[in-house]
Amino acid sequence: SISKWTRNRQTIYTAIVRDMTERKRAEELIHRLAYYDHLTSLPNRALFQDLLKEAIFRGQADKKSVAILLMDLDHFKEINDTLGHHRGDFLIQQVGKQLSHVLRPSDTVARLGGDEFGVLLPLASPDDASLVAQKIMKGLEQPIEIEGLPIAVETSIGISLYPDHGESVDSLIQRADVALYTAKKGGRGYTIYSQEQDQHTPRRLALLGELRQAIEGGQ
Repeated sequence: SISKWTRNRQTIYTAIVRDMTERKRAEELIHRLAYYDHLTSLPNRALFQDLLKEAIFRGQADKKSVAILLMDLDHFKEINDTLGHHRGDFLIQQVGKQLSHVLRPSDTVARLGGDEFGVLLPLASPDDASLVAQKIMKGLEQPIEIEGLPIAVETSIGISLYPDHGESVDSLIQRADVALYTAKKGGRGYTIYSQEQDQHTPRRLALLGELRQAIEGGQ
């Protein structure tokens, strides 16, 4: 701020400069803690959901599909328990780097928590999503070396697409998760969601509700 005053017929200006650097740094830190994973520096679940919401809006406008891939590492708990959490964290970091390496600049990879990652493919077809899943698995074929010990990384991937499998963030993530479970159970690497896989259909939920009411009513 600048102030003006007069002394002995001379005009004197004084300026007060406020250093905004620390405040800006604090705001950047808060933003980073809210939207980025501290271990991998990748977007976290909150930012992934925000970006997916934006991609859905864009898909609606362009009449294009949007794909998401959910993946986790097979047998990660055994690796973590055997080698320790520190080495498990290192493995997660290396997987995050490898995923970023195989994706296009327009794609987004996020760490959603634990050993779970999400990939967002804006304006992508089922064939695009399948190709990316294959590239991810190919990229992880080479063992990751941890302190001289080569660790084979295996992953399962579930895929869902807007608008075929859902039109909201929650429905797309839930159905990609169903496909992930199917891929993991069948040992198929990656699976695209289909309604036949889903044990949580509206009809099934309605039957469960009716069954609960019947039990409570002694029927």
